[in-house]
Amino acid sequence: MRMVAIDFETANEQRGSPCSVGIAVFEGRDLVNSQEFLIRPPEMRFSSFNIGIHGIRPSDVEDAPDFREILDQLTAIIGGSLVVAHNASFDMSVIRHTCEHYGLQYPQLEYLCTMNAAKAAFPDMDRVKLNLLAARFQFEFNHHRAEDDARVCGLVAGEIGKSHGDGCFYEACQRLRIVPGRLAGRGYQACTGPTARRPRRV
Repeated sequence: MRMVAIDFETANEQRGSPCSVGIAVFEGRDLVNSQEFLIRPPEMRFSSFNIGIHGIRPSDVEDAPDFREILDQLTAIIGGSLVVAHNASFDMSVIRHTCEHYGLQYPQLEYLCTMNAAKAAFPDMDRVKLNLLAARFQFEFNHHRAEDDARVCGLVAGEIGKSHGDGCFYEACQRLRIVPGRLAGRGYQACTGPTARRPRRV
């Protein structure tokens, strides 16, 4: 199955302020391509908090394309592929809010959340943040760099597929009762699933 992992970074606390997106394309569990696109956000307001997380500054995106152009490229790369993201509710909300700002239709896609899946797949973990999952599987990781976040998200999906889905992340999510989310036009359906029970500490 062809899978595209994505990760957005935002300029400030507003979901409609994307300043970069990382994309990693997988054929099965094999990474075939990854890249980052800088984005000029609708409002060039960067918070010091967000800059401290991802290191992107206004000067980095002054000449970058805006979201409308990036969305065309992103849609072309995704095609009919499954989209995955870690904490996908955030990334999907970035797409939705920014599309609404520009008066655009949502791209048509089906997506799964590796955070939801990891909660169900690894109940021994108290938290399933991307850096903790990277450490669990010994992935090299430069956290909060969009391309690296997308790459590791896809690798985590591969590990969940390996351990719970005969190598297929989509199959693993079906077994873990994770329901895919969808975007299309002006419609949105969230990715949902059972909350994994945590072991009680005594």
